[in-house]
Amino acid sequence: MENIDEKDIVILTDEEGLEHQFIIVDMIEVETGVYAMLMPMEIEGEGEEDDYYVIMKVVKEDDEEVLMTIEDDDEYQAVAAAIEELYSEEDEDEDDQEIIDSISK
Repeated sequence: MENIDEKDIVILTDEEGLEHQFIIVDMIEVETGVYAMLMPMEIEGEGEEDDYYVIMKVVKEDDEEVLMTIEDDDEYQAVAAAIEELYSEEDEDEDDQEIIDSISK
């Protein structure tokens, strides 16, 4: 991945032509390809969740990597499940380390 790296800021245009800035929080590779997990830089409106993410597929077009909407529901669900599993494993590792740290004190 040469052009898109973690922590990059990207600007996406919605259906109404409005531009929104996102931070690429993480990249994940699964069987169907590479995907970017995006977090909006600003969350509009009250009551929005703090942990709001967008998942987009990284596609190579004319030697450039571009972000594309995932049209297939099954593909989206599989990627979302892989991300959830990845982050739940990281949380468990952090919890285990906290227990180890508390025992060794």
